[in-house]
Amino acid sequence: MATVGPLARIARLGSSICRNHRLSFNRSTQRRGIASCVDPSHGLTDEQKEFQKMAFDFATNEMAPHMSEWDQKEIFPVETMRKAAQLGFGGIYVQPEVGGSGLSRLDTSIIFEALSTGCVSTTAYISIHNMCAWMIDTFGNNEQRERFCPDLCLMDSLLHIVSLNQAAAVMLLHF
Repeated sequence: MATVGPLARIARLGSSICRNHRLSFNRSTQRRGIASCVDPSHGLTDEQKEFQKMAFDFATNEMAPHMSEWDQKEIFPVETMRKAAQLGFGGIYVQPEVGGSGLSRLDTSIIFEALSTGCVSTTAYISIHNMCAWMIDTFGNNEQRERFCPDLCLMDSLLHIVSLNQAAAVMLLHF
């Protein structure tokens, strides 16, 4: 199927970008789009490139080989997430004094982008867990931070958010 209009221009641009960077631009690359030939580490600091590589390597070795099985068998990969936490991915933007990595939101998004190449749903959970741990770190008092954050950063305890619409909340209250 021929690409027409603005998409054709983008496809041609992608083709020239890839040629300029000596990357292949074949049919499957065209289907995936221009993002597949852009270097994801372009513009990152050396430290951010290290985070990115560590997350990408973890995703490639620990998540991607199991992703289909996890989805098909509805497996919640707790042990794999705990391995990720050993690399600092359980409390990425939680403060170091309570066990977190103390990184920025930009660093966090770089890490999550790299992890998602291995398993999107597992990465989504890890990102939500990080957000919950950050809320306790940010809004909890010192006793709460010291009590909960270390286990959360190691993913020995797991958190999630439940969001209910009004009808579901009413049903839950009357259950």
